[in-house]
This record gives sequence, structure tokens and C-alpha cells, in this order.
Amino acid sequence: MVMKIDRAKLLLEIKKMERELYRTKSFMDYRIKLFSLLSLYEAYTKLTGDAFELDFPYMGVHIQRYANIKGYLDEFLDEYFDNQREHNKLSGKILGTFHRSKFTTLYLENGTRKLDDKFKFELINEFLLDLNPKIAKLFNYMLMNGLIDTENRKTNNNVTYSDCFNLKSYIIVEQLDNLYDIDVLMHELGHVYSSRMNDSKSKIQSINHTRHFYEMYSLYMELCFIDYLKKNHILERDTAIVENSFYTFMYTYFYQLKLFNSIEDDGYLHHEYTGDLFDAFIYGYGHYLSMLIHERQLSDKEGTIEMLDDYLSYQGLMTYDEQLEHFSLNRDKLKDMKVLKKRLEEHNKLLDKHIKL
Repeated sequence: MVMKIDRAKLLLEIKKMERELYRTKSFMDYRIKLFSLLSLYEAYTKLTGDAFELDFPYMGVHIQRYANIKGYLDEFLDEYFDNQREHNKLSGKILGTFHRSKFTTLYLENGTRKLDDKFKFELINEFLLDLNPKIAKLFNYMLMNGLIDTENRKTNNNVTYSDCFNLKSYIIVEQLDNLYDIDVLMHELGHVYSSRMNDSKSKIQSINHTRHFYEMYSLYMELCFIDYLKKNHILERDTAIVENSFYTFMYTYFYQLKLFNSIEDDGYLHHEYTGDLFDAFIYGYGHYLSMLIHERQLSDKEGTIEMLDDYLSYQGLMTYDEQLEHFSLNRDKLKDMKVLKKRLEEHNKLLDKHIKL
């Protein structure tokens, strides 16, 4: 099941967005359109290897204005250091739970078996229909309209390129050969669904997600896929490997956060460590929050799906604490390790059954 994005169609979208930049009504309007243009341009260059000059109107003026606006990552860093002690404590509890469970990292993703095209397509559709028919409909829409690319390439870069202006998104994955690749596709599809849920909302929301929840929905998609496989006893050995990868990434990001917590907030950190800290923060919390929300889904599937859709419709408008409250969580409940402990214990049993360590 090789899928290819229509390069010519994507190029037309880019040219259309260039013209839109000349119809800017405000700086925020310009910022959103520019974000869309650059995202689509990056997707095009990744796919084709071709580069060309983009047409930016009045760039000097707008860059000067942009420089005076508090930056996206500056907002994130302020929030992070304002609550550094709290993040440090939670990171310690999570890492301690991993250690006590005697968690084992495998790194066997590439060793999972190659799957038949028909099987892959049926598995994806059956899972999405079971999870949320609206996401299944979105996946098939993207397939039919050439918005997903899975041509085998060694880019090591699976990305969703979202166009915040008119909310078209393109998914590019390195390949679609095995169960781990499908899991990656589910992650990227989660980003597209998140964007689509903002369709009738303010475009400002599309680029103003609260940091902790930035990756949560996509990691929730991964976790739902893993649990669907386990529940239905599908490719159990490969499922154990994919689940191990989920926990390995989570552990790694919280370990990085723990290291960052020993660094003082100064100019050097802002300039040299921002990217790594940002990734550790949004992915670490994304893994953990998706786990807690998925646990709720086990007892109330329809209610949790509705709750998630409501959240996605209002992302970018709620504070961190308001978003926790939306999912019946708070900062104290995050410190309860029962869910993580239970999942790691179950995972160890799955490993013992299917993989010789």
C-alpha cells in the first residue's frame, strides 16, 4: 500500500498561498498565512528535493513587527521555569516507577515483520472504525485526495505538514512496511484530526496549543492502536515491540527533563537548549497524559471520545490547569503512578510471553 502525494497539486497550493500573503489584513493574519506557506514548502522540498524562491511581500516590515512579539518558545520556557520544581518532582516519580518495574528497552522496531498490503489497509480501517468513525472517514479522504505519502525513503523523518490557513494537511512517513510504521502513521493522523477539529474556530488557535498537550492526541492515537492490537491478539510479538517503543520514548524524554531541571534559567539555555527541552517537555507530558486519558476511556469510551473532541475544538483557548480539569485531572492526580505502574507490569508479562530477553 504505497501512497504518494500529488507533487503538482501541492505546488499549486504553495503558489496559491504566496498570493494570499498579498491580501494580509493584520500581522496575525500574515503570521498564520506565512506559517502555512512555509509548512507546505517544506513538505514539497522533502518530497521532491527541489527548492525555489518564495515570494514574500513586505518581509522587512513584518519581520520587524514579529521581533517585538513574545515568541512561541519564550512562552513555553517561561511556563516551564515557573513550575520547574513541580516538573522535576513529577519526572522523578515517573522515572522511579520505570526503574522499580525493571523496564527493559528493546529497540527492535525494524525487526518487526513486513506486512501484506491488503492486511495493512484492512487493519488500519478496522482499528479507526472501532476507535472513531470520523477519523476513519478522514483517513480515507486523505487517501483518495493524495494527501499521504509513504514512498520508501530513508529520511528518518515522519511529519505532518499542516496548512493553518485553510487546514489542509499532508502526512509524510518514511515507509509503511510493518506494525511500527502503521503506529507512526496513526500518530501523524492524530495531528491531522487535531487540526481539522479547529476548522470552524479561530485560526489563531491552530498555532497556540498549550504546551503540555501539544503531542497528547497523537500519542493517544498510538496507545489506542497498541491496545486494540493487544485486545484482539493481533501480531502479539510485534505489538509487544511497538508498545516497548512507546514506553522507551516516554522514559527517554522524562530522563532528559530531569537533566534539564538541573540547569539554571539563563540566556545560554534559551539559545542553546530550547529545541531539546521543548521536545522533551511536549513529548514526555504527551505520553503521560495520553496514558491517563486512555485509562478513562477503558470505562467510558463514548464519553472520553466526546471529551477529546470538545478539547480539540477549544485547544489554544484553555490554560494548562483548565485542560487538566476538562479531563477530570489536576496536578496532584498526575503524581499518582497507579496507571503507569499497571501498564508497565502488564507490558512485562507480554514481553515474557513473546520475547526472549
